[in-house]
Amino acid sequence: MTNKVLIGMCLDWLTVVAIILPYFCVTKPSPYERKFSITDETISRPYKGSEQISDVLVAGIAVFVPVIMGIIVILLTKGGGYECNQLLLAILTSIGITLDITEFTKALFGRFRPDFLSRCQINAEKVNEILSTTYLVDGLPLAQDRLFDISICSNPDTKILDEGRRSFPSGHSSNTCSTFILLALFLAGRLKVFDGRVYPWRLIVSILPLFGAIYIMATRHQDNLHHWSDLLGGAIIGSIIAIIVYHFYFPPVYSKYSDKPYKLRVNKILNQSGQAIDDSESMANPYDKDISKLV
Repeated sequence: MTNKVLIGMCLDWLTVVAIILPYFCVTKPSPYERKFSITDETISRPYKGSEQISDVLVAGIAVFVPVIMGIIVILLTKGGGYECNQLLLAILTSIGITLDITEFTKALFGRFRPDFLSRCQINAEKVNEILSTTYLVDGLPLAQDRLFDISICSNPDTKILDEGRRSFPSGHSSNTCSTFILLALFLAGRLKVFDGRVYPWRLIVSILPLFGAIYIMATRHQDNLHHWSDLLGGAIIGSIIAIIVYHFYFPPVYSKYSDKPYKLRVNKILNQSGQAIDDSESMANPYDKDISKLV
């Protein structure tokens, strides 16, 4: 491996770290404060206080399951270190971008979770006090005065209240889809699902990650932590990012060289004559002699 190639790969990893680091280093901004109705059935689910799949667990699943499955397939299909490196970069890039976008969006929308009223623990005395000073029409306060802010909540735990206002989009949904959809595309490309030979087992293997993503999303709905639209929004965000990142690192799944990552930059460095490779398929040509130095 030449020094230029090594430096280039190190810069790639530093870029990925720069994408992920803000999520862990920057304090989450408080979500947008909106008012709510104490009779809103969509946020009246019970607060369970626990979840089937925690944030830490879903992060582990979203990263390690695709990494392990991907590396196993690479080894079984006689791949090498370069393929593993690019897969790891793709997975971490995808989930890093998704984490940043998801948390930013959660704070902007400040949508209430289905269990928000249970988290709030409404102070009836404060509600009655507010209503007693409100102009009444037919025994009811004016519409705009039937909405309350979190000042009527008696729960002293501000963390629980803040988390109760981070419903959209679902982080579990977006993060899982960002890596599981990428894994599905990777498997389809690596196994050459769309090369015209029609092996059903290859198609089945490539869509297996989708079942995992759907299961994780379902647990969030069961735990009263997300509305179905939160899950859908998260899935769309994660899937779009996964598709973009996959095609940044790998050829399309229908390409002749779908089983190999792009390496035009590496080929340029390793090519002794310095001649650039500009053919789209040659960018992923697995038969380049010098690329074996990276394995």
